[in-house]
Amino acid sequence: MVIPKDNIFHSIGAVAAHYGISRSTIKRRIKDGTLKAYRFGPRSVRIKLSDAEAAFRSQD
Repeated sequence: MVIPKDNIFHSIGAVAAHYGISRSTIKRRIKDGTLKAYRFGPRSVRIKLSDAEAAFRSQD
């Protein structure tokens, strides 16, 4: 899945598909504080692509 760069915030599923990892991994990284997430309402959680790139680049 290709995520457009002009879209600032992305869903957990979109970020997981982009990096080829599970949604559970994304949620776990949010919970342990290594990935910043933003809440837009009671059920909508979004992630900045730049935050995801930084979080997953640091584990290499």
